[in-house]
Amino acid sequence: MIVDVGNADVLLAWERGLNLGHLVRVQATVWRLQAQRLRVTLAVSPAIAARYGAELKTLSCEQFVVREPRHSMGWCAPMQLSSFAGVLAAQGWTDGPWLTGALAAWQRLFSVVKPACVVLDYAPLACLTAWLSGVPALHVSSGFDAPPPDHTGIGRFRSSTGEVSAAEMAETTSVNTILHQVLRSFGTRRNIRLRDLFSYPRLLLDCIPQTDPYGCRVGEVYAPFFSEPGKPHAAHWPESVAGQEVYRIFVYIRENAIAPSLLTCLLQASNSVVCFWPDHDSSMYDRHTQGLVIHTEPVELHPLFETASLIVGYGSVGISTRAVLANVPQLIFPTDLEKQMVGRRIQKQGLGICLEPGWDASALQQAYERLRFDEGWSRRSAAIGAHTLGQRVGVDYFGEVLSFVESALMQAQAGTRSGAVVESNKNV
Repeated sequence: MIVDVGNADVLLAWERGLNLGHLVRVQATVWRLQAQRLRVTLAVSPAIAARYGAELKTLSCEQFVVREPRHSMGWCAPMQLSSFAGVLAAQGWTDGPWLTGALAAWQRLFSVVKPACVVLDYAPLACLTAWLSGVPALHVSSGFDAPPPDHTGIGRFRSSTGEVSAAEMAETTSVNTILHQVLRSFGTRRNIRLRDLFSYPRLLLDCIPQTDPYGCRVGEVYAPFFSEPGKPHAAHWPESVAGQEVYRIFVYIRENAIAPSLLTCLLQASNSVVCFWPDHDSSMYDRHTQGLVIHTEPVELHPLFETASLIVGYGSVGISTRAVLANVPQLIFPTDLEKQMVGRRIQKQGLGICLEPGWDASALQQAYERLRFDEGWSRRSAAIGAHTLGQRVGVDYFGEVLSFVESALMQAQAGTRSGAVVESNKNV
């Protein structure tokens, strides 16, 4: 049972990540916490508010828009970055004056809300503020924005050799240097590094070991959260040519530019294709082309994945996790660095093929034919399936969230804070 401590708040912070998976997870978390009669405050960046303002208005909770990092990377992270420290640098973490101002903005929010605990969804500034304030924090993540803190180059995107490059170390050193300077102005004299920051919150991974971009993490909790945005509708496989064995393909398209080559390859005589294409361009394909049905609104995925022969997508952790658990091989065309990491993980485990940047129609056709006509892919997928590699997988996602909140509220009731590191906070 959740402990009632009067007006204690749960702050839910969402700064980065514009994919639907973040929205669905945030909405469901707000609703579940409110069902426990908790007062929830939602804080988002301007980019999030601009993208999902209408959807967020459906949430009956107090909401704040907090100053956004200078460099808005959106959902497409540059492929050339070498580590998650590089991602933070691109967001503004190597700009001392900016980081000081952004951190001060989050501290002002904390002083207004006075949260008993914080649930973080790709919110590094809120994580830093929670750490400074000693407020208990839970980081829910599909993996990418929660790099393992024991990496030498924090969250490094490993090469095939696993070696740390000079670029990776330079990115980490650059962010650590500015972070240390900024935090000194906020009253802490400790030599703080990114690994300290990412070690602070409790971690809840919304994926499985096979789809964790950084690989299997011993001792962490994997609790994949499955839900479609809004009210998904049923989708049915279209009929293919009579008398031929049906090969069912589910496709998720995010970029119109690749749709022609992708669908031209997949729309073959014996194939039955269901395509989720939110930004469908009707000038390219009719929604009911022979053997193809296009949906622009979310569909129920479970029935489709249970009967699919192949899953084709851009490397969404949620989609890839469902595919692995349904024992279905995957063809992945990454659209950003995170998706590339996921795709390469899938390929390395023999669960599918990941197309590398610059792929063309010929590479796509070859990958499709390998997956279509080599039964080994399906056998390998079936062999791994829901194999957990010894991790805690299948635990209740919301049970973990509520357990964390209950513990934090009990601490607040007792008047204690865990993990506070600030000797004084003269700027607030």
